[in-house]
Amino acid sequence: MRSFFLCLLVCLTPSLVVAAQLPSDATTWTIPQVQQWIGTLDTPSEQILQERVHKHKITGNILMLIEDSDLEQELGVTSGLERKRILAARDALIDSDNERNAALGFWELRNLNRQMVDYSTPLLTTAPRWAITTFDDYPSYCQPLKGLGEGQHFVFAWVEWLLFPEWYIWSNRDSIMCGLPGFVPYVVWINLATSLTALMTTVCTGNKNIQSALLSFIQLKLQGELGVGIFNWCWSAFLWPFIPWFICDLCFTFGKLGM
Repeated sequence: MRSFFLCLLVCLTPSLVVAAQLPSDATTWTIPQVQQWIGTLDTPSEQILQERVHKHKITGNILMLIEDSDLEQELGVTSGLERKRILAARDALIDSDNERNAALGFWELRNLNRQMVDYSTPLLTTAPRWAITTFDDYPSYCQPLKGLGEGQHFVFAWVEWLLFPEWYIWSNRDSIMCGLPGFVPYVVWINLATSLTALMTTVCTGNKNIQSALLSFIQLKLQGELGVGIFNWCWSAFLWPFIPWFICDLCFTFGKLGM
């Protein structure tokens, strides 16, 4: 019996040493430290998990918010029992206010949900109505503070959706997708100003009455957004998965910085 416990202690010692070296506040862990922590779990998917942690840039802060679906779809853990074990080990780390109140920023959300964010973000400035339909796919802490039309009469909600969906995105820019980055909100604002100008021009200078002018304006906007939305969906569904992830990262980063 004594020899059994000695063998057990020898086997566990490396994991205990690694765990002891990690900062007590898991939200401060770097990507390599998250990989070290995974090494202490002795899980069958250890190698693929560590590779995916590097690929998705999973820091300790992101680790605090990972869900079962993230482990399966993004991090490649196919076994349900293994996912439960990993989440239980993660939950055991949560013992401070920082860990309990962890929240993602936009770029951390993108690291965890790369394809979803790459799909939605271009739509914000090119097909806002289509973009709004994707918000419910995100975790609750990265959704708009208010739903479209919430607290308004349904007539005003429809007017906002039909004519100026950019206003809804602009007014919720700090909560949509955990906070829109860089110049994206300002491009949305410019698009809103452009839409207002185009609408006023159509109404004031056209030979049609106001009702016909509004219908023409809405029709043109919806047709344009439908085309953009279909193209972006096809790109995300059929082409994006086959492009190397680091190229997607480069294109996305430079695209957002340039907006």
